[in-house]
Amino acid sequence: MPAHYRPITLARAGELAAVAHLRAATHAAITPIFQAPPREWDFESSKFSKTLAAHLSQLPTKLSNARGTYPAFLDAGLLDAETPIRGLHPLEHLVREAHVLGLPLTPATAPDRSPMYETAVRNLHRDFGRGVAILLDASQWLTVDSSALPATMARLGMTPADIDMVIDYGAAEGPLIEAAAAAEIIAVNALGAFRSVTLGGGSFPDTQGLARGITTHPRTDWSVWRNVVTKLNNASHAIPDYSDRLILRPESIELSIDPRFISISAALRYTTEEDWLFAKGELFKGPAGTSRGGAALMSPLNALIMHPEYATPVRTQAEDWIEAVHSSQATPGNPTKWREWGTVRHFEVMEHLLARIP
Repeated sequence: MPAHYRPITLARAGELAAVAHLRAATHAAITPIFQAPPREWDFESSKFSKTLAAHLSQLPTKLSNARGTYPAFLDAGLLDAETPIRGLHPLEHLVREAHVLGLPLTPATAPDRSPMYETAVRNLHRDFGRGVAILLDASQWLTVDSSALPATMARLGMTPADIDMVIDYGAAEGPLIEAAAAAEIIAVNALGAFRSVTLGGGSFPDTQGLARGITTHPRTDWSVWRNVVTKLNNASHAIPDYSDRLILRPESIELSIDPRFISISAALRYTTEEDWLFAKGELFKGPAGTSRGGAALMSPLNALIMHPEYATPVRTQAEDWIEAVHSSQATPGNPTKWREWGTVRHFEVMEHLLARIP
């Protein structure tokens, strides 16, 4: 059976638009771990732009519009507060609202979440019986801290059969992390028969200061996962499913920078089997007289179409959009649109690659 794909998916407009583009077969091959996005900060008034309730009010509908009735996970760990909404913890409120819309969401948690968060998880399991996903960062692995996972399971009152495990190695790479990750998978599987076990990271490179044109970077998180799978296969151990952070660099979720003073280059993040291609153009938004808007993407798109890794290892819906822009049948759009189509590309490439894992 092909490895299942559980990408950690920040629930912003671009990512959700990408999910909405997916065909039924792709929806079935993935189960996103949606992250409720953090609130925006209003730098003029020095406070959050919205209340927590207002910030989350449309999220269940947006998730439902994107995912339909296919199941998904929901993680509320990026929220800055746990202020109750209609008497419920934000996580519980969101999952119940999505349920009314027909979208089955399973809560996701981690060993360092608050007692209120864990109460919400228990309440949801009591009423819907969907269990939980537990995300472990490298400091919480069984092989590093033998108590973190068992203590979390005990507090939640759940057995391995109720739990989807997600083991995160972040942007680490190389033989040491590969050996450690293989050992962690074996240790987790020895703890019990979990509903699923997933391994992954997220390594999209820092793009600040890169030159215009096409820059190539190796997809190190993907190579780590494949090498771990080889080690486990050779030792006759069960292999994990795969997770990543799509085309997001986690460190880029930055709330302390005033967007009024940021210059934005036109750019498209493009996934191939072994590499990231970063197609960068002139300024989409910059100081007076330097902004070119969506037209700034045309030159890097032209270069991307000529690149030898273009449309490899599989052609996706993203190429249809790229070529429509190239032929002036569609507009280049804006950063949200570029994130949308870069994410569509990534989803479909990973579906293709994971279906071929022995």
